[in-house]
Amino acid sequence: MDSLRVYLGDLRLLDYQIGEAVQEDTIASHRIVPLIIETLRPTLENLRKRSLSLQRPEGTEEVHELLIHYLDLRIEAYDDAIRGEAEGKPGLFKRFSQKQIEADGLGRKLEDELHELRGRTPGYY
Repeated sequence: MDSLRVYLGDLRLLDYQIGEAVQEDTIASHRIVPLIIETLRPTLENLRKRSLSLQRPEGTEEVHELLIHYLDLRIEAYDDAIRGEAEGKPGLFKRFSQKQIEADGLGRKLEDELHELRGRTPGYY
């Protein structure tokens, strides 16, 4: 659980960086795509690889699967933004935004599930 908490902190930092790159509800592709390529996507790939190696004590499997799904969705969103810039397809930026919103919802659900899991674990604060 402590590892998951660290991951969520890292993911919140990524969300903050995206928020800084996106202005007034529009995607400034010339600002965000280089950030995605250089920093955000490699960080997510690293988090995903690390999350696959986490121990999964009994009762935590669903939270781990939700984490993997969340990371996969963020990676897909980033890939859409990268392709949208490379191919000049604005529709892919719309998909990027939609997937980011969907991932935000999954992130909140992940945090709720983690909080609930902590509440069910005796002696964990």
